[in-house]
Amino acid sequence: MYSTDNRIWRYNGTTLDSDYPKVQRRKFAELPRAALAMKDHKGRTMVFIFGNRLMWRWNFRSERMSGRYHLINTYWKGLPRTLDAAVEWSDHYIYFFRRNKYYKMSTYHKVKMKNYPRFKGSAWLGGVCGTTSK
Repeated sequence: MYSTDNRIWRYNGTTLDSDYPKVQRRKFAELPRAALAMKDHKGRTMVFIFGNRLMWRWNFRSERMSGRYHLINTYWKGLPRTLDAAVEWSDHYIYFFRRNKYYKMSTYHKVKMKNYPRFKGSAWLGGVCGTTSK
């Protein structure tokens, strides 16, 4: 999902979904910088959209923002105010990126794991720069 000028683009991999882009009726409080799709404890997909300081949830069914905005670092404990990217990895943890560091978060508790943040270079480039576990 990507947004600019109140239009939403939704992709499946690298293919734009049919009927997109769509105009979003409600304006975003901030220009989106990152998005995270993750499963909740019942296996339903949730989407979080991150601006500069604020985050909100996106509802797939209504294709609208759900609820109110939250400050990023009060909802996800231990993160910086602003994020560059986010991903739920195959190990079922969520990784947030800001500049040259990354933060590992518990999926359900939304709390930063011990000994984080770490520098992202070698951990995320693997064989290119050596291997370090995430």
